[in-house]
Amino acid sequence: MTAIKIAIANIALFLILKVVWLFSPGLIGSVAGWLALPSDVTGFAKAPWTALTYMFVHLNFWHLLVNSLWLAWFGSLLGHIAEDSAPAAGEGEERTLEQPDLSLDR
Repeated sequence: MTAIKIAIANIALFLILKVVWLFSPGLIGSVAGWLALPSDVTGFAKAPWTALTYMFVHLNFWHLLVNSLWLAWFGSLLGHIAEDSAPAAGEGEERTLEQPDLSLDR
């Protein structure tokens, strides 16, 4: 379910960037530059939010499509791995020693 939400966010931002490009082609470079991950440490120090926003910036359809497919394939794979390694309900609770049944009614 999380992969679907991320894919929807990717598509929404892609469409927003395309609308910005249609109405103001000169602005798209600065908007994408504000969201994309800088290649140098000083640029990253000035814009630390780019560690999260860079994964949502797609400037063409094929980039968006390929990244969405990778997310769908490997996201579901990692989700299944995480489900298999997660403790079952009640496994993480504190365990106590059970008292033996000493009644004579057996």
